[in-house]
Amino acid sequence: MNKNEVIKGLRTFGIGFLLISILFFGYKTLGYKPIVVISNSMEPTHLTNSIVLIDTKTEFKDLEVGDVIQYKHKEHQGIVHRVFQKGSNTLLTSGINRETNPIIDTWVVSEEMYVGKVVKGFNGVAPLIWFLFGNLVDKNPLHILFGFSVLLLVVVVMILSIIKFKIFIKKRRCLKMREIATDVYVKTEHRKNNSKPKVKFQAVIGKVLVSAVVLSTIVSVKYTPDLGSTIS
Repeated sequence: MNKNEVIKGLRTFGIGFLLISILFFGYKTLGYKPIVVISNSMEPTHLTNSIVLIDTKTEFKDLEVGDVIQYKHKEHQGIVHRVFQKGSNTLLTSGINRETNPIIDTWVVSEEMYVGKVVKGFNGVAPLIWFLFGNLVDKNPLHILFGFSVLLLVVVVMILSIIKFKIFIKKRRCLKMREIATDVYVKTEHRKNNSKPKVKFQAVIGKVLVSAVVLSTIVSVKYTPDLGSTIS
């Protein structure tokens, strides 16, 4: 791998990292952000280790009973619960898993605690997150390190694959250009070969015509009578 390939690989990695950053941090401009659910209080609607998309543009006053929201609490950061009751300036929330949340939350949610409304859930990614990082509630450092190592390996493999693909495309392009150049050369030589007999034939015809003119001149001079001497 030469220097140019390394530079291209770094550039590709930079573009990929930028796209991922836009995906996960674009909520600052688009008003959305993804978070991982690290509790089973919202099962079976939102599984543990699944991802939910939070709409931070929805205002606190527009929330209705039954909406699932995210809010901050001094004891539990980033709670995702359903609105159980709505007051004039406050909300009462609760999880939907009656085994872990048999009663409503014992605190009141104010507008200052509110983060956003859940608009979409992705339960399909929960098994993958379980495999990579384990139960995020436990936050096992070895399992988390394993997950990031696997992700880093995937990123490296993707970068190398992109580099190899670009090299393959470049080789195919060069081969195609070589084939085109060879085809043009063969057609040019073929035209040259076909034009040579025509040139020779024209030269022979020219020589025959010149010879015929010279011969006819000689014959006419030799056999034409001298009119001047006869009159005298």
